[in-house]
This record gives sequence, structure tokens and C-alpha cells, in this order.
Amino acid sequence: MDRKKIDNVTLRIGVPVFSFFIIFFAFKIYNNRSLSLSNSFSGVIDKVRYEEPKHLPYITIAGKEYDVFHYYWGQDTLAVGDSVMKKKGTLDLILFKN
Repeated sequence: MDRKKIDNVTLRIGVPVFSFFIIFFAFKIYNNRSLSLSNSFSGVIDKVRYEEPKHLPYITIAGKEYDVFHYYWGQDTLAVGDSVMKKKGTLDLILFKN
């Protein structure tokens, strides 16, 4: 095969595959954001865990676990006994240290 045919095949296969991944990840990010906006919770933290390898924070309040990665930016350390509040429609997590 000559160079022109190889480039043409690469473009015909590579561009759609690349486009698919871009659309897939954009949808995934949008879906996670809308789910994050629909959550509402408040209370005292019963348990804190950080998922490996990226140390994503999860908290448990009254027996229900919440992924707080989208709301919590690591300014303070989350600890058992602290109070948190997150209102529906926002990405703001209010942390009251104990």
C-alpha cells in the first residue's frame, strides 16, 4: 500500500473512533453533573472513606453513602462528627467542623 491509502484508511477509522470517545465522555460528564445537582443531603458524618487510587471522598450520613467528589474541593479534612449540608440544584457543600 502506498502512503496515501494508509493515511486515508487511518482517517476513515480514526476520526469516527475519536469522535465517539469525545461524545461518550461529554455525555458521561453531563450525566454526572446533573446527578450531582439533583442530590440534597445534610447531617452529621458517620463515616468517611477515600476510594483509591484517586482518593475520591465518600461520606456516610444516617446510613446512606454519598460521593462528594463534585462538591468537596479538599480545603478542610472531612472527619467523622463534622456536619455537612448540600442543597438540591447547587454544587456547594457546606462543612461545619466539629
